[in-house]
Amino acid sequence: MTPKSRVEAILRHQPADRIPFTVYEDVLPRCADERELRNDGLCLIARRPSVYSVVHPNIEEAKVEFVEHGSVYVRTEMKTPFGDLSMTTCEMREEGFSWTVDRWFKRPDDYDALEFMVRDAVYVPEYDRIAEFQRVWGDDVFSIAEVSHSPMQEIIYGMMGLPIFAEEWSQRRDRVLTLYHSILDAHRRLYSVVAESPVTAVVYDGNVTEEVIGPDRFLEYYAPVYNGFKQLLHRNGKLMGVRADVETVEMAEALGSTGFDFIDGFTPEDGTGLNLAEAMTVWPDKVIWVNFPPSFFALGPDACREELRQLIREAAPGSRVVFGVAEDVLPENWPSCLAALVQVLKDEFHPPERWTNAFTPVNGI
Repeated sequence: MTPKSRVEAILRHQPADRIPFTVYEDVLPRCADERELRNDGLCLIARRPSVYSVVHPNIEEAKVEFVEHGSVYVRTEMKTPFGDLSMTTCEMREEGFSWTVDRWFKRPDDYDALEFMVRDAVYVPEYDRIAEFQRVWGDDVFSIAEVSHSPMQEIIYGMMGLPIFAEEWSQRRDRVLTLYHSILDAHRRLYSVVAESPVTAVVYDGNVTEEVIGPDRFLEYYAPVYNGFKQLLHRNGKLMGVRADVETVEMAEALGSTGFDFIDGFTPEDGTGLNLAEAMTVWPDKVIWVNFPPSFFALGPDACREELRQLIREAAPGSRVVFGVAEDVLPENWPSCLAALVQVLKDEFHPPERWTNAFTPVNGI
């Protein structure tokens, strides 16, 4: 099997010749070590190019770049008929990421402008770009489409930030919910574009933490949205994965009620509260895409091997798990550690001759 077909088979609960191991394509540098890892079966996960772009035909948009105290900032300005909005980010370009300094919502007067910006959004398919990317990379890469925020998450993390959201939820909940429904209506247009795109899997939402959301609020404001999107994706032959930090079985069960296909970036006992064995039990019909704990890289290849062997035991029989590194930055010793991890899955754990939803350890491991 190819790296790409191996990942898709596991996600679809179909036979595979081994448990896959994955790394983000845009994180792993192109070099001899990377080429050797791909030759040994490592699958690259492509989060780019996006399957859509967003335009606002009735809003004047501008970006202003400036330097302050040696740091580069970008302020995005949106001029709407109901007032001006702005958001500022600090660009850490050498490190390859940015962080948000301030968000769109700054005062209650911004609600009307925010709702106009949401309604004005047009989601443009970018299918040709992703199709060409897939053609160039072939069977070494598995492409996913990322839809980062559900409506309530967009308000909390995209528009307000947690402290402001808490105040608005307490004092002006009716306006927050009006904005929520405006985003939901707009996102239904987005969901159709994503569902018709040339990818197999969609990863939805992020930063869903039990401490902030909780099972009750999740079931009221998140689960119906997840279910609607999932049904649309399934009608188009797509798989749906979700990202969430789950600390208790109660929250895990609430998340599981949405019927997603796989949980993405699950880091055992690192902000989740669940180990892999518990996750396999609480989500008995889901595939778990495990983020191999990055702390083990600091301990070297042998420690990585032992930790992966333990995780495979917890994931027994092994037919519902994909392992990978879901981090945006790799440690300096990534070549030796990734080689060790790929070697374990390639040489030590084999499926039986007749597929029985189980991987058989070699040499009693």
